[in-house]
Amino acid sequence: MELPLRSHMRVAKPRVESIEELRKICQSGKVVSFNDRVEREISIYVTRLLLYTGITANQVTVLDILIGAIACAFFVVGRPWYTFTGAMLLQLWMLFDYVDGEIARYRKSCSLSGIYLDELNHMIVEPLMFVCVSFGLFQAFPDLVVFALGFSAALSKLMVFAARADVGSSVVDALLGAEHDLIAGKGPSPAMDGYAKYLQSLVPISRSSALFEAISFMHSWGKVWLIMIASVMDILLPMTRIGGFAFNAMYIFLVVYGVLSPLTWIGTTFLILKNKSCDKLCLLLLRKIAHNHDLDKHYRTRAVNHAQSAKDDHLFNCNHP
Repeated sequence: MELPLRSHMRVAKPRVESIEELRKICQSGKVVSFNDRVEREISIYVTRLLLYTGITANQVTVLDILIGAIACAFFVVGRPWYTFTGAMLLQLWMLFDYVDGEIARYRKSCSLSGIYLDELNHMIVEPLMFVCVSFGLFQAFPDLVVFALGFSAALSKLMVFAARADVGSSVVDALLGAEHDLIAGKGPSPAMDGYAKYLQSLVPISRSSALFEAISFMHSWGKVWLIMIASVMDILLPMTRIGGFAFNAMYIFLVVYGVLSPLTWIGTTFLILKNKSCDKLCLLLLRKIAHNHDLDKHYRTRAVNHAQSAKDDHLFNCNHP
């Protein structure tokens, strides 16, 4: 008589590689900036913990959107410690933005839906950040200029996303085989090089230049770090007055992005038109399609020749025992 299995028996945990091995699998070729180096030093530990669970990369992205939205909600209160809490949650939001990609690369589950969700994450949280900061600041500075600056930064951020055509860029990334090459460990491919040249045509400034690095940092993760710094300064120095003008660090942050964000959008759109980036991308895709078509024809021809050769060998062996 068979005894029933005990319900309290432990289920074996899935084996997860060491941190060093995970870095090779999940982060190979992905560390390209100072912020990447800082965040990926920590993110891989979070990734390793989540790999013991059944959570998917897309579920992590959805969780990340919720974290970002909750972080922005804290800014609406307008009090220094609430702002600091929101800034800390934004740091967590930034960290999980790395984790979802690492999980996708580990499980080889990269997909167009994942790329789209990742872009949607930034399109929701980043503009919402400026709107919520402006609501919080309005309680300390009841002036419509605060709203004008906040909505200027938020709208400009959305316009930059629109100008870069996020959905289109997600499709392009997949078509050019960027994720597949990185997963296979093949390194940059000719297609990747071509896409890099296309991206270079958007902003024709050397990536090694300090100006390009500064603009990229301010446009991407820089605002998260600046919010953190501003929230700490507002706790230490809640209000500063120069003559009849009162301000704090978050106010200065909003002024900087409220003024510079529209210039970033205008500059991005101008460069796209000036450098005919859409035409270059179209040609690049057509060449990629033509190249793949030629490869398919080549391999089909080889397969037919191989099959015919095998058939001839079979007939030869039958006729000559």
